[in-house]
Amino acid sequence: IDARPLAERIPPSGVDDAFRKKVLSHPLYVPSLLATDASATAIVLETHVSSDDVEAIQPMMRDLRAVLKPHQGQDNMRYRAAGLPAVRADFFAAFMQDQGLFLPLGMLLIVVVLTLLFRKVHGVVVPAVAAGVPVMMTFGLMGWTGEAMGLINQAYSVLLPAIAVADAIHLLSRFHEEARALAPAGERLPADVRRAAMQKALQHIGAACALTTLTTAIGFASLAVADMPSMRTFGIYAAAGIVFAYGVVLFVVPLMLLRVKGPVPQGGDRDAPTAIDRVLLWCAHVSVERPWRVLLMTA
Repeated sequence: IDARPLAERIPPSGVDDAFRKKVLSHPLYVPSLLATDASATAIVLETHVSSDDVEAIQPMMRDLRAVLKPHQGQDNMRYRAAGLPAVRADFFAAFMQDQGLFLPLGMLLIVVVLTLLFRKVHGVVVPAVAAGVPVMMTFGLMGWTGEAMGLINQAYSVLLPAIAVADAIHLLSRFHEEARALAPAGERLPADVRRAAMQKALQHIGAACALTTLTTAIGFASLAVADMPSMRTFGIYAAAGIVFAYGVVLFVVPLMLLRVKGPVPQGGDRDAPTAIDRVLLWCAHVSVERPWRVLLMTA
């Protein structure tokens, strides 16, 4: 609807009751252009990019609001940006602000837990690298293929590290166990012991990690048949990120652990279970001895 003819017909003396009544009774102007009480109107802007491309939408909305700001309040007029692009731009800005707080906090908690568990520098550095590299590879793949940063796929920075760090911890723990079986605790790890321990560790957990990677990647890849384009691309690139994470565990983590020259980690006394062992044994006992109660609670 072109509003210029309406503006050109405004009486020189201003809007009077007759003109107001005539306009508000016009079937094209109300409610397409004006509210029924003439208190609001709409200006429709069509963007040249998808509203899911927040990298392009955010600066566009920022510039639009900068244009509107000097006119706020003039002639008792107020301007508001609405619609899907505005909502997504605001949501993305709020989400990134939250990530600026919670992402470093989450990484700090992971570092603290890894420090308490392994008490070794490599026990923190190796899982951290395994968690971070797949994220960078995934975003690199997105940039290479021209996939824009959207509301959904920006969650990779939180999702992928949480998944990738698990396999790295499995491999690191098994590496320590194999090292203790090949060399006395406290002795510095020679190259042949590191290599043998890594080979045995990969032999024991490689297939299990491959199975978890496959099932997780298939779960994300199933989103490729979703109706929403943003969900389709999210699933495809998330599946690629999971595969990248497994590749890092297969190739990058072993290279890092082969450089570890410190002493063989001390192992706990297997005859004296730890507090965690006692909790796990109690859970197993409840499950085995009271199966019907467990099934009833689950149902």
